[in-house]
Amino acid sequence: MLTGTPAAEVAFGQPSGVEFTVQKATMTKLGITLPPDLLTSATVQ
Repeated sequence: MLTGTPAAEVAFGQPSGVEFTVQKATMTKLGITLPPDLLTSATVQ
């Protein structure tokens, strides 16, 4: 697109999934809490 390619010619695809990662130590230090049902779907680091 930056070189003049028309938007209609730019290839794109549908995402096959979503990855949700949480850094628990950082969340704790910042005082951020997430609902338990959301945390069960997250990869906790």
